[in-house]
Amino acid sequence: MNKKLRYMMLCLSLFAFGCNDWLDVQPKSQVKEEDLFSSESGFRDALTGIYALMGRVETYGGNSTMGFMDMLAQTYSKVDYDYEDALKYNYKEEHVKGIVDTMWSSNYNAIANCNYLLQNIEKKGSVMSERLRNVVEGEALALRAFLHFDLLRGYAPSYKMGKDEPAIPYVREVTNSPVVQSTVAEVLEYILTDLKTAQALLKPVDPIGPSFAEYNDKLEYGMDEYITDDGFWLYRKSRLNYYGVTALMARVYLCQENLTDALACAQEVIDSKRFEFMNDSINNVYAYRNLSYIEKMARHEYVSSLYVYDLKEGRSDLFFKNLASCECVIAEGRKASIYSGMGQDLDIPVYTEEGSKDPVAISQHAIPYALSHLKDVVIIDTAGRLHVNETLMDELVHIKEQVKPHEILLVVDATLLREYQLSTGYMHLLPPEICGMNKFKFQSQFAQQFFNPKFMIPYMDYRIYHHYRPYMMGIVNPDKNTRNTITNDLWNPREKEIAELGDFYWEKYKKGFRPRSGQDQTYPPVLMKPQIKLLSEIAKVFQTHHTNCKIIINPEYKQIRMNTADVQQLKEIFGAENVYDFSGINQYTNDIRNYYEGSHYRPCLGRQLLDSVYATHEPGR
Repeated sequence: MNKKLRYMMLCLSLFAFGCNDWLDVQPKSQVKEEDLFSSESGFRDALTGIYALMGRVETYGGNSTMGFMDMLAQTYSKVDYDYEDALKYNYKEEHVKGIVDTMWSSNYNAIANCNYLLQNIEKKGSVMSERLRNVVEGEALALRAFLHFDLLRGYAPSYKMGKDEPAIPYVREVTNSPVVQSTVAEVLEYILTDLKTAQALLKPVDPIGPSFAEYNDKLEYGMDEYITDDGFWLYRKSRLNYYGVTALMARVYLCQENLTDALACAQEVIDSKRFEFMNDSINNVYAYRNLSYIEKMARHEYVSSLYVYDLKEGRSDLFFKNLASCECVIAEGRKASIYSGMGQDLDIPVYTEEGSKDPVAISQHAIPYALSHLKDVVIIDTAGRLHVNETLMDELVHIKEQVKPHEILLVVDATLLREYQLSTGYMHLLPPEICGMNKFKFQSQFAQQFFNPKFMIPYMDYRIYHHYRPYMMGIVNPDKNTRNTITNDLWNPREKEIAELGDFYWEKYKKGFRPRSGQDQTYPPVLMKPQIKLLSEIAKVFQTHHTNCKIIINPEYKQIRMNTADVQQLKEIFGAENVYDFSGINQYTNDIRNYYEGSHYRPCLGRQLLDSVYATHEPGR
């Protein structure tokens, strides 16, 4: 993320002023400072308000957890338009920059409120009992540390890579003055100082702490003498309780590479016997991999949490849509555990080695395992890697040498070709950083293409009225696509319509299919020296590693044939036997039922092409 944010200004949003003298009743969110901190309940409300700030969509109710951060972690395989740039790490896009800036300011806003509360505890904390004061102050310090820790993880270098590098401001007072960045190592020490103080304050008074032997599950760890009319002492696992602080300290020590203290903190939480961690007996009871399993597992294991009261409303765009119209799809196969769950669903065994991080050894051991279980196909999937990382690329070579696979499928990142991509038309206009065009020319071309009436009129029409009209075909696409999680086929809502309407579908959308001349037409050449050079380098990599490849030239509805010179160039580079030209007039392009409209062909055509390519293909050739 952008580390150029060296200074920051703080603002307060939790407290406001009321103005009606004749009505002396104010909402808790709009109370004067002198009234708010004049009683125990006011301090409790202020602490609760900080948790409420953290539960907003801008922070842990969304973007700091299952929203933006999960996009960066590649938790989703398909997202709607609002998140697409985040999934691709396009940090320069205005929408993404807005999310990053909002997360930064929202977290520091919560920190400002922590400091404001701590400041008033020092001034007016005598109105509270010692027990309550310890809890409020301890949680406020722990929350301040927690918020800074997540800011550090998101906006600064890792401890291992740059502990002495400038990181983030660690703000410990309410101020309007700029706060200078501390280094990564300094921030971690400040965090630990706050957590140690919080731990000492909470230890003698927290119902979820070492000073209390047992607690009442039904009261969610509340104790009779602690219960008040507002339920402040209930549901301690939804707050940063003593063991929550201790567990957080373990994470901070681990980040600091202090394994001894990290283990000690983690062991204290485990040895408390307050939390039923997953084991074989519990696993056997909930031995099915679905949401119910996950919910039961989490119910046993969580030490502390943040309650988000409007999660369904705030994150309905990610989790609570009908599957038929779902715009966000959780990615399959991101972790071994997910692979295992998917394998169980499909009745396919998944070979894993718990604790092992050696992909070469795991791949090597998987083969005899498969043979012993009478399996004749083994799929080895490696993590994504780039050519600039020599270690990971060497790892691929070692896997190939040890396993000797019959087939290798290489998925090439589109960014490898970015130097040679062209900017043409409003549908394919690429930013200067990718296409190499100077910024002035880019802006000029963008204005020319984007504000073209052919695009602008239907675009604004749809944005204003949200109604799709036939003339928008090929310019505006309102359909929400997703993928089959098993086959990875693109699922288009049009498929359902085709199933319902049959051949009438193509009559209904005939305006989307432009008339074709029926005469043989050929594209002008598109492979120039830069493209030929790059393709030759790719082919050389294939040859070095004895890797087969197939070049497929798509069958367009327009039935325009790829230039003969380009096809011949591809055959010279990759071998004539590896180039399959389906362009032009042929059995595939003649069948209108292979297309949704004049631009996109259906998965059924894709399967026909692959069947044709691999019909005579011998494994290992």
